[in-house]
Amino acid sequence: DMVTSLPSDLSQAEITLQQSLLSYLKDDKKSPRISASLKFEGLRLMPIGIRIAKFLIDNNYSPKILWPDVGASALAKRDFPEINDFNFSHSELIKDSSLINHEEVIISMSPQHYDYQDFENICNLHKGLVFMLNGKLEDPIVGIGRVARDRRRNFISSWYPIYWLEPLTGGALMKVHPDTWNVYESSTDGYFLKKKLDEKPDQETLFELLD
Repeated sequence: DMVTSLPSDLSQAEITLQQSLLSYLKDDKKSPRISASLKFEGLRLMPIGIRIAKFLIDNNYSPKILWPDVGASALAKRDFPEINDFNFSHSELIKDSSLINHEEVIISMSPQHYDYQDFENICNLHKGLVFMLNGKLEDPIVGIGRVARDRRRNFISSWYPIYWLEPLTGGALMKVHPDTWNVYESSTDGYFLKKKLDEKPDQETLFELLD
């Protein structure tokens, strides 16, 4: 049974994320929608997404980087001109569906709950793999109708997490495909594995484990 040790820093975490993505791509695909979450305050996501795209190219996959808003897409084009050929915003893809290439791996950069409609449309159009990085699709507004809410819930539950890293009070939560969810407790000697779980633990479970 594999035990993945916690990364010592962010660049180590990024390498592990890339390896888990590659292992998933070479594996039997569980789902055409996969996700990774790095739960850190003030994380600069753009360079991480660009490096993932370059990593995919190095491993003979064709990526397409997708930003929820035109501003972020323009900023990426300015700062990383080498990715211009496969750098798009949601609205560009929706306006021109001929830009969708099912052979490509879409890297979706942090779509939020207010991007949900466009993002779901793109995911339904794209027959290939969509990899969502730091997405946050749960809607905090409870007021949406039940049908819409169920549909959103089904969409959210269709994502398979290949990577998750979250610092917690007194520990950390990590998942690296193909391993299970690992809960670590921090001690004076560093972190040690407290428990392995098949499902993502809820806040209450984490609280009990790390109490």
